[in-house]
Amino acid sequence: MKSVKYLAAATLALGISSQAFAAPINTSSINAQQLTVGNITAHVNATIDDVQGNVSATAAAIGNTLTVEGSTVGTVNNVQRYFGVVSSSLNGKLGEVVGDVALTSAAIGNTASVDVEGVNLVNNTQYLNYDPSAALSLTAGAIEGALEGTAAAISNTASIAGDVGTVNSTQVAYAPSTAALSARVGQVVGDVSLTAAAIGNTLSIKGF
Repeated sequence: MKSVKYLAAATLALGISSQAFAAPINTSSINAQQLTVGNITAHVNATIDDVQGNVSATAAAIGNTLTVEGSTVGTVNNVQRYFGVVSSSLNGKLGEVVGDVALTSAAIGNTASVDVEGVNLVNNTQYLNYDPSAALSLTAGAIEGALEGTAAAISNTASIAGDVGTVNSTQVAYAPSTAALSARVGQVVGDVSLTAAAIGNTLSIKGF
């Protein structure tokens, strides 16, 4: 079974601590500061036909991103500021696909993920000044598998997992988030799922 994948990703991060992307083991503290000034844009325009496998296409524009993974850490301090317009668009025309189809257009201002066995203190601060926007336009027919299309625009998002002591989080979005999805779908054998999600601030904490 063959797969076809399209990916457009645009990221820009300034002033990032080098520790932010390491896998810390028994580290006392991680201090990350990220500032992006400028527009981030991702665009995919795909015409796909006669595929004997799965199809995946993604347009992802991200202002600032932080990932912390590892064993234990005392303190994680994260400050992310994004001063620009982040936008993504995906236009897809698909026909005669044997497998599943997944299309995603995602525009994110600031995103942080902390996934460790244990952490005493997490301080998370995220600011976004301009509006994120994501658009997905889809025309699909003769799909023998499932079809999934997602347009997601998120200002600030943070996820914290592990044995957590204390979490202090501030998320501020000064502009609207916009997600748009238009679709014309026919002759799909599997399930069809279409989602347009516009989110200002989101915080997830698990494991305490």
